[in-house]
Amino acid sequence: MVGLSLDYVAGLYDGDGSFLVSVSRHPSVPIGYEIRPAVVLSFAERDSVIFDDVINTFQGLAFRLKKTNVGNISLVLSKEEDVLAFLRKVRPHLRIFTNVRRATIMEEIVEKLVSTPYRKGHDRSALYASLLDLVAEMRKYSKKTPNIKKNLPAKKDVEQLIEESKSYTCKEPTIEYLAGLFDAEGYVGIYVQRSPRSRFRRYPRFVVNLNLAIYDASILYALREKLADLKPQVKLRRENNTAYFQISGLGNVKAFVDLIRPYSRLPTMREKLKLMDEALALMLDKEHYREEGWRKLMTIIEKLRSLSKRR
Repeated sequence: MVGLSLDYVAGLYDGDGSFLVSVSRHPSVPIGYEIRPAVVLSFAERDSVIFDDVINTFQGLAFRLKKTNVGNISLVLSKEEDVLAFLRKVRPHLRIFTNVRRATIMEEIVEKLVSTPYRKGHDRSALYASLLDLVAEMRKYSKKTPNIKKNLPAKKDVEQLIEESKSYTCKEPTIEYLAGLFDAEGYVGIYVQRSPRSRFRRYPRFVVNLNLAIYDASILYALREKLADLKPQVKLRRENNTAYFQISGLGNVKAFVDLIRPYSRLPTMREKLKLMDEALALMLDKEHYREEGWRKLMTIIEKLRSLSKRR
């Protein structure tokens, strides 16, 4: 087990983490419901080995492991004092707009919960009632819109979020943050395109992708500036509220792989980067023009596809 940098951890949670405050029915509470915070990070079982390093980084916090319905493993932190300690350390290192907003509001909610600790026989109804507006505010920035209480807003307003995000300035991403974000949410791979003029009538296109909602695109623009030498592109598609970040071209993709490899920690991404190295070597040595080299390249591409995360 090793300790992780807070930037790398923030990248993981910006990519696949969840900052949650649930409002759930509770018959024993006079007001009829209670408010519970939780911070969750979920990965496939193979990549859940990183949880040992996360736990070691935040020693003393009561993390627990939970298997999800789809077979993934979740690292859950739900004790109020521990959630607050975690947020105070990690929130300043987050970069994605909606996660920054959620974590900031969540920290305020949990501070109030911690300041009025639960004791047997003590009624927290007034506290819960006072927090509903904050929970509703936090919900505006959620990835999903669960029905937690009828008197809370039904869904987020995408156009309003896009407008609000224009005033958000993303903190410059470090390489360790970038590694955490791509470990959790990024894509490195090879597309095979039809090309009648190529010897095998197909041609491999090496790409690095990261797709987010448009209102979270500020991090993509920050990455475009930081990695300007690699000629990344950011494109927006309003019809599906998606911002696309992409690096393409052999030299640019190789430079990205070389940059991120020393900082990547998830087994799946490390395996992908290794396969990309092998494929890039074949291409740069012109081996893909030969039948044997082409077969090797196709085998690598199939392995990459088998490792790719369904989104």
